[in-house]
Amino acid sequence: MPDWQERITRETPPQIRLEHVVRYAAAVPLIAGGDWCDLGCGTGLAAEEAGASPARALFVDVDADVAAEAAARFPEAEATGVRLDVSREEGVQYVRKQLADWDSPCITCFELIEHLDNFVPLVEFLIERAGVGATVVLSVPNDSLTGVQNPFHSSTWGEGSLAELRTLLPEHRVLEQVAIVGSGLRSREDEAVDVSVDVRLEPAVGASHLLVAFGARADEVAIPRRAQVVDADEHVWWERQREADLAFFKARVALLENT
Repeated sequence: MPDWQERITRETPPQIRLEHVVRYAAAVPLIAGGDWCDLGCGTGLAAEEAGASPARALFVDVDADVAAEAAARFPEAEATGVRLDVSREEGVQYVRKQLADWDSPCITCFELIEHLDNFVPLVEFLIERAGVGATVVLSVPNDSLTGVQNPFHSSTWGEGSLAELRTLLPEHRVLEQVAIVGSGLRSREDEAVDVSVDVRLEPAVGASHLLVAFGARADEVAIPRRAQVVDADEHVWWERQREADLAFFKARVALLENT
């Protein structure tokens, strides 16, 4: 059964959390010491773990508390969190005004477009800003890989729909995010050490997400590949808790249907 992780928290499964971290890591060279606008920011946890270090930042989310949490993760920056609906022209207009005096900001828009019932105002704004010095890095899920309909998404994305979007964009780069599965050995006597990991990214492997970068510094977007040790106890706890929750809600639904 699919597990929908629409907000990244400390309780999110490690592999899904890392997936989000990698996307932000791609934009870290553009964010470092500069201006950054994160649309659909969520809690800011993945960006923090990726090492984002802006001088000034605007975090936008449909949940005011979540946007404030994201801004609070970057105390060394001039960071602001704001609640906005960027599927509406008034929401986009607010961002436009806030970024009016930003010369060459990085604008990230990860896993947001598919949630909007109307993404036209946002896409038009991103293209507009790229034309005056901004660099945009956005991502969409490759739903065609699984064929599963996410109930939280307003639109479905894949190679075909991304190709349509690309016809509207200025010169750009396309990156594919692929899942990496691995395992390793360690000595019980050794302290924690950094080790290199051999990874082969086969071209035939389907992409889980599709990223597009366009604007002034699109060629500086990083292509990170990260692996981390998974806390087995945490993972087992998460699986068992999910199974318990699912069993409870199934029983609850059955009870309600029979009353």
